[in-house]
Amino acid sequence: MQYFEILAQTWKLLWKHKVILAFGLLAMLVPGLLGLLMGGSMLFFSVDRFSQFERMMNNNETWFILGWIGFMVIFMLFSFVATGIGWAGVFKGTFEVEKGRQSITFSELWKISTPYFGRVLGVLFLVGLGMMLVFMVPALLGVVTAGLAFLCVLPMMFILIPLSFLAQMFMSLSIASGVADDTDVFTAIRNAWEVTLKNFWPLALMALLLYLVQMAAGLVISIPAWGAQMLFMIPLMSDNVNPEMMFTFFGIFMLVLMPLAFLIQGAVQAYVNSGWMLTYLRLTRSPEAVVPAPNVA
Repeated sequence: MQYFEILAQTWKLLWKHKVILAFGLLAMLVPGLLGLLMGGSMLFFSVDRFSQFERMMNNNETWFILGWIGFMVIFMLFSFVATGIGWAGVFKGTFEVEKGRQSITFSELWKISTPYFGRVLGVLFLVGLGMMLVFMVPALLGVVTAGLAFLCVLPMMFILIPLSFLAQMFMSLSIASGVADDTDVFTAIRNAWEVTLKNFWPLALMALLLYLVQMAAGLVISIPAWGAQMLFMIPLMSDNVNPEMMFTFFGIFMLVLMPLAFLIQGAVQAYVNSGWMLTYLRLTRSPEAVVPAPNVA
């Protein structure tokens, strides 16, 4: 498999068809908006308002906890739906362009990717549920045996990191199969499993390369975050700390960082998903079956 040809083709494809990038950003829309909301609210925070909030929380602890749980459930549902819409657009858009489509608008991509929305959510749910069960087994054993089982399953804990790494690869291949082969969720998962078994090591290497891309993007986001954190800690070491200034500083920091993180993470996720679609097509299609998009530079 020509790894760097796929990576370069993915970059060229997204650069020309930025509407696919827009769907990648759509997948990160809900977390981005939440970050902006938190940052904006910090600008209006003060010591008095924080004390009022703390008293209200203590006086209505049950309602506060229920409200917080309800908010988190709604947030996760909206984020899950937005992720499904965004990923369906990225995978379908990449597939259409790779077939030879010269141009595509946002409304067109929305229309043709809508039928795959449920399939994407189905794959995300099933693979995510499987990984959650795998991670829960050591935790439950540890609780039941008062921590003794942790000593027995400790070697397994080191396997969970590469396992989650491979699960993301398998999930992406399943979505690619659902879109490219126009199959239901379970058929897509079976197809992805067959492709994985036949091409495990080439796929593992591609997964590593795409992971390095994500890690590099994470560093771009984390470096300014670390710098701002250091600036935030310096005033706290002083005897004359102005709490109002701290709230304002943190609010401005969130308002600046969250849009940056939203743009970078959305673009990188679009790149990764598009790369997995191209990888799946290279492994399952003959050159005659899928015509590469011409003149994408």
